Amino acid sequence: MARTIVIVNPGSSSKKFALFRSNRLILSAHYETVHDDEKETYVLHLNDKISSVDRETYNNALKNFIGKSEVPHGEIDAFALRVVAPGRFFMRHRIANKGYLFELNEAHNLSPLHITASIEAHKEILSLNTPHTPIAAISDSAFHHELSYVARNYAINRDLAEATDTYRYGYHGISLGSVVPQIEQHLADMPKRTIVCHLGSGSSVTALLEGRSVDTTMGFSPLEGLPMATRTGSIDIAAALHLKHTLQTDDKGLLAYLNTQAGLHGLSLGEKDMRALLAKRKTNINAAFAIEYFVHHVAQAVARMSVSLGGIDCLVFTGTIGERSDIIRHLVCKKLSFLGVDCATELNKQNSSAIRRIDSDTHTVKVIVVPAKEYEYMYDQTISLLGYSR
Repeated sequence: MARTIVIVNPGSSSKKFALFRSNRLILSAHYETVHDDEKETYVLHLNDKISSVDRETYNNALKNFIGKSEVPHGEIDAFALRVVAPGRFFMRHRIANKGYLFELNEAHNLSPLHITASIEAHKEILSLNTPHTPIAAISDSAFHHELSYVARNYAINRDLAEATDTYRYGYHGISLGSVVPQIEQHLADMPKRTIVCHLGSGSSVTALLEGRSVDTTMGFSPLEGLPMATRTGSIDIAAALHLKHTLQTDDKGLLAYLNTQAGLHGLSLGEKDMRALLAKRKTNINAAFAIEYFVHHVAQAVARMSVSLGGIDCLVFTGTIGERSDIIRHLVCKKLSFLGVDCATELNKQNSSAIRRIDSDTHTVKVIVVPAKEYEYMYDQTISLLGYSR
């Protein structure tokens, strides 16, 4: 039976949607908040077209998207909602019923930035008045359910960790889940030791042993790990508490600062977009420093993950920066030459949205650029969770 499924992927400053019908992607949209000169504007990317929208349209983006799809609400078989939340309860895909919403609200203070987006998206779905349409909550952590025991734990009392659910959960699992089958198909076999760099506004590096996640840079929340567009990445808790005191803020304010005012934005004194930083790097010392800092920590994370795997056979770049920036790929690979990593200049510079190898013949590690296909992965997981036939 042909199914119609709407994918809902909420972020702190963007909303992404896709509509699948009869196993085909029919329409996709990205509603984005743009901050420029202290003004807030809203942009819609609908398939390949870009247009401005007003605040009301952005706030009701799901309703607007479904209207553009021209699919009656009654013909939607299911919604798939991306959920980013810490806790063992959220380490699997589930039906978003009242019990699930209770757990999500209970976890809200643990990672308010991302959980708020998921809760608001769920309210948007309910506002469509389709009470009998199931909502599949697709976990961004489920892919990491086999993390090694050493990688999963923090160095705290194990009984306390168990009682408080304080573990490293990892994120970007939806992206990783979409990348693995593509690698396997492209190379005709899954390399034993693969390291995936998901580089975008949020960034992480993950170690895959025969396609299974055994270590990753993100931890209890997506704040841990690499520096990102507006997130610090890992920071000494004493330094964070010092900032809290200096900024005269509370816990919520500190989390907001570390999540929204730091990272590339903080290092460059105001620019979070890697494209803009790269354009300025030769004339702006702050832009150059932010890039250098980012590249250093990505390469450092890859080296760390090679320890978890006992080496590296394949290095993968995905995410908007990983897929589109030949400069960042080159700089990262250059720092990893001691691990046998190199990328061929001409192959690396090719402008293509397809999966492709960019390694040189003289080095042993395969280097691949793989497009993340998160919509397709969420669709597949929803079909499986709800027991729908294709």
